[in-house]
Amino acid sequence: KENIANRLPEKIKIGSYFLSDKDNGIILGEGLADYFKINTGDSLILISQGYHATSAAGIFMVRGIVSLGSPQLNNNLAYTNWTLYIVQFGSVVFFCYFWTI
Repeated sequence: KENIANRLPEKIKIGSYFLSDKDNGIILGEGLADYFKINTGDSLILISQGYHATSAAGIFMVRGIVSLGSPQLNNNLAYTNWTLYIVQFGSVVFFCYFWTI
């Protein structure tokens, strides 16, 4: 249902959308990807605060780079499979840091 509302798969410029509901990938706005010099196939380490102030971290493979109509969204968007993310960490977390490996 979410794909119908945001039509994100149609806006993928490089790469692809998530391969399944259990895909641990990430889709980035093209401005964010350009700034950090990230490409599809690269891995990102995301570190944040989770449920009850616990640490939350994960490694995400960049599946796609998306081009949106808003420059602000292009420069800030990091889109994950939230269903998988909630199951893994027990809550929705807010990303604080990016590392590429």
